[in-house]
Amino acid sequence: LRHDLGPRLPRMIAAFLASEGATAAQRERISRAFNTRVYTWYGHSERVILAGECEQSSDYHQFPDYGILELVDDEGHVCDREGERGELVGTGLLSCCMPLIRYRTGDYATRLDPNCACGRCWDRFTNVEGHRKQEMIVGKHGAKMSLAALNMHGPLFERVIRYQYYQEVEGVCILKVVGSPAFSERDRCAIESAYKDKVGDEVAFSVQLVKEIPLTYRGKTRLVDSRIQANAQD
Repeated sequence: LRHDLGPRLPRMIAAFLASEGATAAQRERISRAFNTRVYTWYGHSERVILAGECEQSSDYHQFPDYGILELVDDEGHVCDREGERGELVGTGLLSCCMPLIRYRTGDYATRLDPNCACGRCWDRFTNVEGHRKQEMIVGKHGAKMSLAALNMHGPLFERVIRYQYYQEVEGVCILKVVGSPAFSERDRCAIESAYKDKVGDEVAFSVQLVKEIPLTYRGKTRLVDSRIQANAQD
């Protein structure tokens, strides 16, 4: 996109993302860059839940012959109704040597109606986020904001290579940004203004330009680096 290389690319049937989650803005940007539909899937090495997108929707469909899916809230209640949110709990059907029964993945999602235009009536879910304590921004009044709630659409991050939410104090969040060569003070102000419009005075966002944002030891991007719990224990 930065160097207008799209016209040189051959026709892409699809872009298939794997290994880590992608925000709506990232999906939109990848789709625009390669001029094709972006697909993602959900799974993990424990192999109790496997879900993918269909040709009609970007929501996840759980493969029923792979495992049994449950969504369970923090009080232990099963989330059966559409719109309810809970932890993804799975029972694998394929492992004979080490079966995992009602395995808590630590990931959270929102349940959807199983009916889909594609005709598959499988369990469906959306808005998957990782371990809750690491994936929430905390407001000054204790409000917890998920990455799905903070997601930005459009060209706001057009000149951003990588970013990360960094929080040490409730109500204050630093957005660490690795900018492209074209990133300017105007981009910084636009990002800060957009978050101000989205969250009001609950969280004071400020952009901090950095040279790099380290990946995890598995080579993945860590979107939220929260030190609030550690500071509270100290």
